[in-house]
Amino acid sequence: CPLNLAPMSSTTSTLVMGDALATVLIKARNFKPENFAVYHPGGSLGRRLLMKVKDVMHKDLPIVATDSDMDNVIMTMTKKRLGVVCIVENDILLGIITEGDIRRALKMKDKFFNLKAEDIMTTNYTYATEDIMALDALELMENRESQISVLPVLDGKKVVGVVRIHDLLNVVGK
Repeated sequence: CPLNLAPMSSTTSTLVMGDALATVLIKARNFKPENFAVYHPGGSLGRRLLMKVKDVMHKDLPIVATDSDMDNVIMTMTKKRLGVVCIVENDILLGIITEGDIRRALKMKDKFFNLKAEDIMTTNYTYATEDIMALDALELMENRESQISVLPVLDGKKVVGVVRIHDLLNVVGK
């Protein structure tokens, strides 16, 4: 400084030099995001890079049968508060019903309460597996023509959990 008391440009130049050295070392050692997560697991970046779907999924599932009536579907969805109901037979996920599916089915006012779960379930659903990274599951939900807010989690064809976009945003942030 003009008074020769406090450093000014020397602190900035030190930061620039440190960043330049870090950049060279990252490239020279082929340092990857996974390496960063290992050395900084407690921070938000480490958590974001290490968190898997199995770490945040809900395991107490809203399950109904294909022949469940709309009263049962709605009550199960309301009770579990996950925004989805899984239609399961012998532990195999046959389909899902989301809040959006309910809203679309309500267009059939005169016969809505005579419908069964199989009448409105989505059988071509997007899903995740337990071991994919939470960040990848979030990408799966967001980077698509029509965004979704909930994913069933499968082990083979068996449903083992449900993950919501809110759960993923809480751990990986955006």
